[in-house]
Order: sequence, then C-alpha cells, then structure tokens
Amino acid sequence: MFFSQGVTKPFQQVTDVSSGDPHRAGMAPMSFVRQVLAVCLYPELITEKCLPLDARQRAQKLLGACSGGSVGSYSLTSCGIPCIKKSVAEFIMRRDGGVSSNPEDIIFSSGSQKTVMMVLHLLASGDGKTQTGVLTLRPCPHTLPPLLDEAGEILHSQTTLSQNAQRACEFLNDLPGVNCQPGMGGVFLYPCLHLPPQMIEEAKMLGVEADVLYCQRLLEEEGVCLGAGCENGHEDPNYHIRLCVLAPPATLEEILARLCSFHLRLLDTFP
Repeated sequence: MFFSQGVTKPFQQVTDVSSGDPHRAGMAPMSFVRQVLAVCLYPELITEKCLPLDARQRAQKLLGACSGGSVGSYSLTSCGIPCIKKSVAEFIMRRDGGVSSNPEDIIFSSGSQKTVMMVLHLLASGDGKTQTGVLTLRPCPHTLPPLLDEAGEILHSQTTLSQNAQRACEFLNDLPGVNCQPGMGGVFLYPCLHLPPQMIEEAKMLGVEADVLYCQRLLEEEGVCLGAGCENGHEDPNYHIRLCVLAPPATLEEILARLCSFHLRLLDTFP
C-alpha cells in the first residue's frame, strides 16, 4: 500500500504477523505436498520432468490406490483410503516409539470442526431439560501431557513454534511497559501494553482504541502488522496486541527488533 503510493518508508516490505497464516509471515510452503497434490489432480503431470521424481512417484502410488485411478472416485470405505490409513498408522507408531497403531482406528475427515460436530451429534440426545450436556476440554499444555500419559502416548512437539513462543515471550517481557504471559498451546501471544496516558487520550480524540493506534503507528513506522487486542475479543480495561509466532526464526528476530525500536521511540515521545 505504502510503496504503490510512492511513499518512502525505512523498511523494504510489510511483515504481517497479525493472523495465523504462516505463509504471510514468511514461512516457506511445503512444496512436496503441493507437487503431489498437483499431480493427483492432473495425472498428465506424471510424465513432466519439471516436477521431482519422488513427488511424481508418490502421486502415482496414491492414484493407484484410488478407485478408478482418480481422486474424484468414491473411496471403498467412508473413513479414508486404506493405504493412506496404513501409512498414517505407521507414522504414529514410529512417532510414539513403537506403540502399536491400528489403521482401522483412524478416520479421515474434511476438518476437525466437522469431526467434532459429528461426535457431538452421536453423544447428544433429548430436548429441553432432558437434552444431553457435553462439557469439552480446552486442550493446552496443562492438560495434554497428562492425557497422553494416561493413554501411553508420547508428546510430539513442534520445536520451532515452541522456541519462537519462548523467545518472543522473554523478549517482550524485557520491554518497559509490556507484560506477556507464556503461550498456551496456540500460535499467538497476547502481550499486555501499559501505554502512556497521553497516548490513550490522543487515541480517544481520534476515535479509536489505544491498542489500535499503537498497531497503526507500528505498521506505518516499521512495516510490522500486528492485531489489536480490542479486535480479538479483549474487553478488559487493559490494552493488548496479538502476535503470531508461527514464522521463521530469522523473521521473528527482525519483527522483535522493529517492535523494540518502535516501542522505545513511542515511550520517548510520550514521557
């Protein structure tokens, strides 16, 4: 937006870490998966040498397991293609240190939301006062490890996400006027901002929340796009920002450096 209007800025590009989209934050896409999907959807690409051989071979294997040799065919079972279920079961067994995994216990769906809805429909019955009440857990690091221990499973964590969350949390807590709680199993951090009274008054005069003004200035001065807490369900009297930590470590370091530079400048402006 800035560059198309010919405005000179001290940064070369805008980095968006306001949403949970890792690609917008600079995370490289999984090219192998995309290549395999491309061949599966357009089988004539199997002979195209511009695509890696292993991707074409994987696609050929998957197409061979599909009825009619096409991903548009109906599956023989409603729970997924048998060879893929077997492959997933083998991965789970390797991940869990040899604990057996049965392919028949694996069910594929079009998304976790639809699966949860299906399970709730199976559990819930009745109407009015006799309707079944379902209390679901809210998964987070405090509940997940005990549940896995009970099931005899092994926790498989994503190192990059965990390290990014810890690094960002420690960095933010070192900034004056910023308080950040550790991440609770998601891809976002919600630092609390203790903003100068003069900035809060200026935001009121402009007709916006102070955290919105903070994010607007950060975007204009440093090219970093964060989410304002008031736009993400934070209704308490404190001000927050939302930061997605699902970004390459080098990108995250640059974001934190820009944020630090802006924040310290802001405090100097409003002593």
